Amino acid sequence: MATNRLQTLAALDTARLTEIVRQMQRSPNFEVGQWNVKHLSSDGMINPDGLFLFSGDGHDERGQHSWSLVLKALQSKTPEPDLSDAWHWKREYWAMESGLLERSTTGAATGVRGRHQSATHIGD
Repeated sequence: MATNRLQTLAALDTARLTEIVRQMQRSPNFEVGQWNVKHLSSDGMINPDGLFLFSGDGHDERGQHSWSLVLKALQSKTPEPDLSDAWHWKREYWAMESGLLERSTTGAATGVRGRHQSATHIGD
């Protein structure tokens, strides 16, 4: 399943990816250059094949920049869990939205920027 998703993601329209990366870079003029995607992890309990890492480079008026982002792909047949469920599919998004990761003193979240939540069907 992860291989099929990976192939679908590798064929993603660069315009769609650019839209997300521009938000992340806080630069409406950012142009995505070369990029790739790889399967990030297979260690998850609920959705082991659903984490992917996009990374690449690009430029804007400030110069050349590298970027990366993580996509969490969900199975559409998964029922909506209770909001207090520790395995809720939005937990990472909520952690970023809270600002807690940006205030971290451990450095674990250094460079966390951009919050994009989108539900888009990307294939089987």
